[in-house]
Amino acid sequence: MVSLFLLVLLVPGTLLQEDCDVNSCHPQLGDLMVGRAAQLSASSTCGRNGPQNYCILGYLEDEQKCFNCDSRQPYNLYNNQDSHQIENVITTFGPERKMKWWQSENGVHQVSIRLDLETLFQFSHLVLTFKSFRPAAMLVERSKDYGYSWKVFRYFAEDCASHFPGVSQGPADSTDDVICDSRYSASEPSTDGEVVLKALDPSFDIENPYAPHIQEQITLTNLRVNFTHLFTLGDTLLGRKKRNPQEKYYYALYEMVVRGSCFCNGHASMCMPVDGTRGDVLNEPGMIHGRCVCQHNTVGTNCERCQDFYNDVPWRPAGQTDPHVCRRCNCHGHSETCHFDIDQYQASGGVSGGVCDGCRHDRMGPQCERCRPYLYQDPQLSVEDPRGCIPCDCDLTGSLDNGLCDPVSGRCVCKENVAGDRCDRCKFGFYGFSQEDPTGCQRCRCNFLGSVLTPYPCDQVTGQCVCQRLAMGPLCDQCLPGYWGLGNTVHTCSPCDCDHGGAYSSTCSSLDGQCQCLPNMVGRSCGDPAPGHFLAALDYYLYEAENAAPLEGKSSSSLLKPTDLPVCEEYYKQQGYDIKYQNGRLVLTRRSKRQARRRRQGQRSIPLDPGSALQIVPRERTPDVPITWTGPGFVRVLDGAGLRFTVDNLPASLDYHLVIRYEPESPDDWMASVNIVPLLAGDGGCPTNPKGEKTLTIPGAARVAILDTPVCLNAGRRYYVDITFRKQTNSNPQSSSHTLIDSMGLIPKMESVQDLCSQSELDSFRRFRCFELAAEQETLPDVCYGLIGSLSARIHNGAMLCRCNIQGSHGPYCSKFGGLCECKANVVGRCCDSCAPLNFGFGPNGCAPCECDPRGAVAELCDQVRGQCPCRMEVGGRRCDRCLSGYYGFPLCRPCDCNGLAELCDQDTGACLDCREHSTGYNCESCVEGYFGDPVSREPCKPCLCPDTQSSGRFFASTCNKDPESGSLTCDCLAGHTGLRCDACSAGFYGGLTAPGGGGCDECLCNNNIDPADSDACDSVTGECLRCLHNTQGPRCQSCKPGYYGDALAQDCKECSCDRQGTDVTQCPLGSPCFCDPLTGQCPCRAGAVGTLCDECATGFWNIQGESGCQPCKCDPANSFNNHCDKVTGQCQCRTAFGGRQCDECGENHFGNPDLQCVSCDCNMEGTDRPACNPLTGECLCRIGVMGIFCDECAPGYDQVFPACFPCHPCAVLWADNVTDVHRAAQRMRTLIPHHGEQLEPGHSRQWQRMLEMHTELDYLVNLTTGSLPRVKDVEKLCVRISKLKDSIDPKAIIVDSSSLLNTEIDNIRHEFKMLLDNLRNKIGEAPTPDLKEMQEALEKIRKQHADFMAEEKKVKEAERALENSMDTRQEIKDHLSSCSILGDMEGLEKKVKALSVAKLNKNICGGPGDEECSKSECGGALCRDFLGQRECGGPTCKGSFPVSHNATKTAEQVENDLIDLLQKLKDSKIKINEARQMTQGTHEQAEELQKKITDSKETFKREKNDTKNLINRVKDYLTDEMVAPEDIENLVKAVLAIQLPGSPDDIRSMIRNIRGVLTNFIEFKEDLKKLKDQAKTAQDLLEKAQDIRDRTKGIDVTDLKKTMTDTEKTQDKVKQDLEKAKESNGVADKMIKEIEKKLNNIETNLNSTRTPEMLGEIEVLKSKTEMNREQAVQAKADADAALGAGTDAEKGLDKVTALFGRLKTGNTNQNNNEVANERLKNITMEAEKVAKDVQDKIQQIDDLEKKIQDFLRNKEDKAKEVAMLLEMVEALQKEIAARVDGYINCTS
Repeated sequence: MVSLFLLVLLVPGTLLQEDCDVNSCHPQLGDLMVGRAAQLSASSTCGRNGPQNYCILGYLEDEQKCFNCDSRQPYNLYNNQDSHQIENVITTFGPERKMKWWQSENGVHQVSIRLDLETLFQFSHLVLTFKSFRPAAMLVERSKDYGYSWKVFRYFAEDCASHFPGVSQGPADSTDDVICDSRYSASEPSTDGEVVLKALDPSFDIENPYAPHIQEQITLTNLRVNFTHLFTLGDTLLGRKKRNPQEKYYYALYEMVVRGSCFCNGHASMCMPVDGTRGDVLNEPGMIHGRCVCQHNTVGTNCERCQDFYNDVPWRPAGQTDPHVCRRCNCHGHSETCHFDIDQYQASGGVSGGVCDGCRHDRMGPQCERCRPYLYQDPQLSVEDPRGCIPCDCDLTGSLDNGLCDPVSGRCVCKENVAGDRCDRCKFGFYGFSQEDPTGCQRCRCNFLGSVLTPYPCDQVTGQCVCQRLAMGPLCDQCLPGYWGLGNTVHTCSPCDCDHGGAYSSTCSSLDGQCQCLPNMVGRSCGDPAPGHFLAALDYYLYEAENAAPLEGKSSSSLLKPTDLPVCEEYYKQQGYDIKYQNGRLVLTRRSKRQARRRRQGQRSIPLDPGSALQIVPRERTPDVPITWTGPGFVRVLDGAGLRFTVDNLPASLDYHLVIRYEPESPDDWMASVNIVPLLAGDGGCPTNPKGEKTLTIPGAARVAILDTPVCLNAGRRYYVDITFRKQTNSNPQSSSHTLIDSMGLIPKMESVQDLCSQSELDSFRRFRCFELAAEQETLPDVCYGLIGSLSARIHNGAMLCRCNIQGSHGPYCSKFGGLCECKANVVGRCCDSCAPLNFGFGPNGCAPCECDPRGAVAELCDQVRGQCPCRMEVGGRRCDRCLSGYYGFPLCRPCDCNGLAELCDQDTGACLDCREHSTGYNCESCVEGYFGDPVSREPCKPCLCPDTQSSGRFFASTCNKDPESGSLTCDCLAGHTGLRCDACSAGFYGGLTAPGGGGCDECLCNNNIDPADSDACDSVTGECLRCLHNTQGPRCQSCKPGYYGDALAQDCKECSCDRQGTDVTQCPLGSPCFCDPLTGQCPCRAGAVGTLCDECATGFWNIQGESGCQPCKCDPANSFNNHCDKVTGQCQCRTAFGGRQCDECGENHFGNPDLQCVSCDCNMEGTDRPACNPLTGECLCRIGVMGIFCDECAPGYDQVFPACFPCHPCAVLWADNVTDVHRAAQRMRTLIPHHGEQLEPGHSRQWQRMLEMHTELDYLVNLTTGSLPRVKDVEKLCVRISKLKDSIDPKAIIVDSSSLLNTEIDNIRHEFKMLLDNLRNKIGEAPTPDLKEMQEALEKIRKQHADFMAEEKKVKEAERALENSMDTRQEIKDHLSSCSILGDMEGLEKKVKALSVAKLNKNICGGPGDEECSKSECGGALCRDFLGQRECGGPTCKGSFPVSHNATKTAEQVENDLIDLLQKLKDSKIKINEARQMTQGTHEQAEELQKKITDSKETFKREKNDTKNLINRVKDYLTDEMVAPEDIENLVKAVLAIQLPGSPDDIRSMIRNIRGVLTNFIEFKEDLKKLKDQAKTAQDLLEKAQDIRDRTKGIDVTDLKKTMTDTEKTQDKVKQDLEKAKESNGVADKMIKEIEKKLNNIETNLNSTRTPEMLGEIEVLKSKTEMNREQAVQAKADADAALGAGTDAEKGLDKVTALFGRLKTGNTNQNNNEVANERLKNITMEAEKVAKDVQDKIQQIDDLEKKIQDFLRNKEDKAKEVAMLLEMVEALQKEIAARVDGYINCTS
C-alpha cells in the first residue's frame, strides 16, 4: 500500500504510462544529484572544524583578496554565506547559484567527491563547473557493487605522461577504452571552467545498447571524482615570509551534474522511490527515483526478471522492435508455479522453456502434459481434466517394468521380442511366449528364404519350420543336392547347371553354385576356358596335305619311262641330288639336310615345282578374297597319286569321322580309297583296329567329303592314313586330270562319349546339323558351340593351352572357341607360327611379302628365311629386280663397256664406275683433271705440272693441254692464279705459292672496297687491304673512316654532318668533319644539345648558335610556369606580374622585388615610354607632354586632349613652373603643421593661426590650375600604396645575390677564351707558308690552349652549379620569407616554439616519449638507430602514428592476400561445383538410358509374348482338330506338364522351342492324310461308342469330382502362400526403393548445404545404387515378362486342354480311365491356376516397380533441376563476392 501511495504521489492524474506493447520504453533522463544531498560526500571541505582563511588570485573591485570559510552549518543566503559544504554543488537553478559553491581545504592535492546511489542507475554524462582553476590532474571512477570495487572511467591531466604514466592519450579504440584526456586541464579559463565526461563516446556506433560491455559502461551504483593534483603557478616553491602561498590553491566547484535515469532494461517508462527511501525527499522536484514501474510481465528494481509463472521464454531486455514480453507458463491447470530451463528451451527449438513445478493430479513433464509412470492419458478426457490419467493395462508376461506403458497412447512397453498393444503375443518371426524369458520370445531360426510362411515363419508355440520346395534342413537353410543359391532369385534354389564336359560332376556349392571344374575351366558352371586357354572345335584335328608324304610308288618318276632316265641317276642320288622333270627338262637339285633326314625316315617331301604327280600349290591370302582353305594352300594330286597322313595326337579313344577337304579343278567326281595302318600301341580303348580299305566319293560340285562309317582310333597310338585319289571312269576325258587336296580331318563322334549330354541335346545337335557345319567350316549356331565346347573339355580333360607364338601373335590369348591366336601381318596358323604363302622372315614384326619381280624371277615363292627369290641368269637381288655386277639395263641385262679400265657400271645407264689409271667418262674414255692422254687409243693418262703435280698440293689448274704440233704443255689456271704454269697470284688475290705445301691464291677479303684491277690494292702474300675505297679503312676495309658513318660492307659510308655548335669540340678537329658513331651517325653532343646531328637544344636549354652552344634557360622556378624557354630567344614562360628573359624581374608595368612581390604600376600605357615605370620605385615614366602619377594626363604646356597632348604656346610653360613651385612649398608647409590633438605651447597659437592662413593661401594658389584636386587624391592613393609596400618589406632582411658575381666571372672567362681564339686566328693568318716546325709548335700550343679551355670550361660548369645552388637557396629563403609575417606577433610565435615538446611529438609518432636511452626504449625515438644503422621508431606494443600506420599497412597486405586466397578458393569451389553438375548430368543421362532399356526390354518381351500366343493358337487349332489321335494329345499334355514355371528366360525359350518341335512332329499327320483316311471308319466307330458311354455316365457319382474340387482349394491355399512370398519379395523391392528415396533426400540435403566434397561422394553412391537398381529392375522385368508371356497364354491353352480331356472322359467306357482323366484334369487345373496367380502377381509387381522407377526418375530430374538452380545461385554469389573482393582490394565501394 505504501508503494501504491508513493506511485500515486509521483504520477499526476493527467500523466499515464506510455505504451510499451510494441517496443521498448525508457524512463526520463535527469540529474541524479537532485534529492541525494545526504548521499553526497567529499573527503576535504574547508571550514569543517572552524573558520579557515583562504585567498584568491588577483584583486576584486574593493581590493579584498582573502576571505573566510566556515562550513560547520549549511549554506544560507542571508546568514551563512561562508559555508561551502559539498551539497552546494547540486544544481538548484536559483538566483544565488553563483553565490554558493563547494571548496576544499587549502593546499590539499588528493581530494575525492563521492555519490552513493540507492540502486543501479543508468549513467549518461558528468559535468563539473569549477570556480577555481581546474585540477592539473584528476580521474573519475564508477562502481556497480555499491563501492566494493571501482573502475576508472577516464583520466584528465594537462600533462598525462607525467601524472598518469602508462595511460593511453587516445583517441579511444572502443567504447570501453580508458584514456587520459588533456582538453579539460588547461589554465584557462581561471574560473567557470568545465570538465565533461560522457559514458559513451558519440564517435562510436552502438548497435546493441544491452550488450554486456555497453551495460558495463553505462550502469553504476556509485560515482567518485578524484582530484589528484592542484593547479599552481609555481610560487609554492618559493619561500614567503608574510603569507602562505598554499592559501590561494584549493578546489572550488560551483556545480556537479550527474545525468542519468532509472535503469529498467527497456521494460518501464517511469520509476518510483526505492523501498526505505527517506520521506523528506519524495516530493523534491526533478528527483530521479530508482525503482522501475515494470511492464511486459517483468519485476525487480530494474525489471531484471520475469514475474512468477511468466517463465515460458527467457528474460531479455526490450528491443527497438520486440519488447521481449515474458510469457505465461502453460501447466494445463495442474500447477501454479514454474521456472525457466534453458535446456528445455533449446530442445523445443526456442518455442517454450517454462518447466512447471510440483505437478498435481498424477501429472509430470515440463507442462504437466504427461501422466506419471504406470498411468496414461484417457483419450476420452482432455489434458486439463484432473481425472485424465488412468492405469495401464499391460500383460505382465510380455511387458517390461511390471506393466509400464506409454503415458500418452497407453501402449505397453513390451519386451524385446513381444508385440501387441498389451504385450500379449510374440513378434512376427518369434515363438515361445514366456514370462521367464527376459526377451519374452525366442527368434524363429527358420531361414525365411527357404521356409514357408503359415502365416508365420515358424510355429509360434513349438518353433517348427516348414520348408519350401527345393529347400531342406531343420532350419530350411540348405538347397537340395544339385541346387544352390537359397533365396538368391525368385526361385527358392537354382539348379547347378554344371557343364557336362567342363565339370567333374553335376553337383555344385550350395552357397555360390560353383561347380568343380576340370583343369583350366572357369565359370560358375565350368563352361568357359581360363584365360590363355581354349576349347577345341570339332575339326580341331586337321592334317594339312602340304605336310603329308607321297605314297610309295606314286612319285613323279612314274610319269617318265625308264628309258628316259640317265644312267648316272643313282650316282647323283648318292651325291645328294634329286632329279626333277621341269619344263620338259631333267633338273638336278641339291637335297637339303631336312629332306635327307625325311628320306632316311622313309618320308619324302612334296615338290613345289610343276611336273610331278604331287605338287604344293601355295595360295596367297588377300583381304578381298574369302579364305576357303586351311594351311599354306593345296596339294595338286594327279589321278592315281596318293598321300600319307600321320596321325599321332588323338586325345581319347573314340569313333572319329574322317573328312577330306578339297577344291576340284573340274566338275567331275573323284574317288578316294582310305587305308588306315596302325603302328604304335595305344591305350586300347577301341575293341578292334580299323581294317580294310574304305572308299568315299569326292563330288565335283562340293568341297568336303565325309567317310560314311566312323572309325575307332586309340589315344596315344600312331596311325598312317593312306589316301589314294582316282578320277571316276565315266568322267570327261577332256577335263583336268588333277584335283586340289586341302586337308584331312578327324572329327570325334558326339554319341561315342559316354554321359556327355542328354538325348534332347543330341537331338538338337543333329537337328541344327552341328557336325555337317563344322565339317564344312560354316558358321555354327549358338547351341552347337555349347555342345562342342563340352565335348572338347571332356576329351581333353579341360581346356587346352593357346600356345600362341610370342613372335607371330599380338598376345598370349586366343579365341575361347577354336583357339585361334591373333596373328601379326602375313602370319598364319592357329598358333601364328609360320609365314603365309609368298611371305618370309618370320619374326617379331610378322612376315614380309616376297614381292618377287616377275621380270627377273622364275617363280613367285621365295626362301622363307632369307626371302631370296629364284632369279634368271644375269639377274640378281633378293627380289630378282636388278642385274648382276658387270651388267646393266634390267630386265635385258647387258655387259658393261669400259675400255678395259673398269668392271662395274651403272645398273640403269651403263655408265662405268671406278675407272682406273686416272681415266674417267661414260666409258672411261678420257683422263681426269690434272692428267692428259687418250685412253681410247690406249695412251695412258699422265700428270700435269701446274706448277707441280696434283698430289703435291701445289696444283693450281683445272687441267692442262698438250699442243699436238709443238708438244708443249699449257695449264688452264684456276681463278686467282696466272702465269704459264699458274705459279703467281692475280690482282686482288694473295697466297704463299712458293712455300712447300702452301695453299693457292685466295681473294683478298676487302669487302668490295678496293679496285680489283689494282695489283697494289692488297698485299699479295698476307692479303691485308692497302688501298681502301668508299671512305673505308681497316685491314679488311670493314669500317668507315673517322668522320664517316654507315655500312662499310655495303659501300655506304657517309660524312658526319654534326652541328659544330652543338657537338663536343674535342670531337670536331679543324679541317675535318666531326667524329660521330660509325654505325648510327650519332654525334657526340655538348651538354644541353640533342638530336642525331646535335643541331637543337634540349628542353630547358636555348641559343644553339651561341659561342658556347646551348645554355640553360635558368627560368626562375617561382616566377615561371616551368623551366622551358624559347630555344632561340631564351625567353621563359613567366607568371603574371613577372618578366625578363629568366622571369627574375618584374614584368611590364610592374615594379618591386621579384623575390618578394611585384606590384602593378597601373601606368597608362598610352602615356608612358618603355619601360613604363621604374622597376624599383614603380614610378610611371611618362613620355614628353604627359604627366600624372599614372601618366594619364597631359602636362602643363600641352593640349589637355589625352593621349595626343600636343604642345601649347611657349607662354604656358612659365605659368606651369610657378604653379609647381607653389605646390612644393605647400607640401613643405604641411609637414610643419602639428597633428590634431597635440598640445601647443603657450604663445604658439598665433604662429599656428598664421601657418593655417599661409597654407590656405597656398592651396588657393595650387587650385588655380585645373584638375589640382583629382591629382591630389591620386597622390594620396599612391602614398597609401607606397606605405603598404614599405610595411611589407623587412628593413633588416639582407639578401645577398651572388649571381651577378658569377655572371661577371663567366663573362671574364668567355672574354679570355675569345681573346685566345682571336689570337689563334691571327697567328694562323700570319703564316702564309707552312713550316713543319712551326706547325708542330702551333699544334703544341693549340693542345695547351685546348687544355686551358677544358679547365676553364670545367670552371664554367662549376660556376653554373654554384649559380643553380644560389638560385635554389634564394628560392628557399624566398619561400620562408613569404610564409612568415615579419610584423606578426613574434612573442606568440616564440611562445609556441618554446611550447613545442619533442617528447610529445616523439610519443605521437613513435608511441613513446623518447626521453630514455635508445637501448631501453621500447618504441625508439627520433635519434635512435638499430644495429644496422636504420632509424628505429615504433614497436609491437607502441601506438604511435608510425607503428600504427605500419601495422595497418601489414594488415592491409594480409587482408589483400586473404582476399586473393578467398577468390582462389571460390574459383576452386566453382570448378568442384561444375564437376558436380557434370556428374549430376551424367547420372541424369544414365537414368534416361535405364528408362530406355526398360522400354526396349518391354517391347522385346511383348514380341515374345505374341510369339507365345501364336504358339498357343497353333496348339489350340491342333487340339480342336478332330483328326488328332488321343495318344498325340496325351503326348502334348505331357510336354506341357513338363513345363516348370516360372523359369529363367533361357529355360522359357528352350521350352518354347521344344513345344514347337513337338507340335511340328504332331502336325506332320497331314502328310500322311492317306493313311488316316484308312482309319476313318475306325474313328467313326469310336465316336459312336463314345456317345454311348456319355449316355450311360449321366448317373455316375460326382464324389470324385468334389474331391477334386477340394484338392483344388488346397492348391489355391498353396497359391496364396506363394503370393505371400511374392509380397515379401515386393517388400524387398519397396525397401530398395525407399533406400533410393532416402539417398535422394540426402542428396537434396547436401545440395542445400555447402559441403561440396560430401555431395560428390553421395552422387557417386547414388550412381552405383542406380546402376544396381537398373540391373535388378531389368532382371526382374525380364523374368516377369517372360513368365507373363509364357504363363498367361499357357493358361488359356491349358483351359482348352482341360475341355478336350473332358470330352475324352465322357467318351471312355472304362471307369478307371475316367479316374485317370480326372486326375490329369485336376493337375492341369492346379498348375494353370498356380501359373495364372503367379503371373498376375508378377505383373502387379512389375507394374509397381516400373511405376516406382518412373517416380524415381521424375524425382531425380527434379533434383537435377534444383541442383542446376543452386549452381546458378552459387555462381551469382561467387561473382558478387569476387566483385566485392576487387572493390576491397582497390579501396572502392
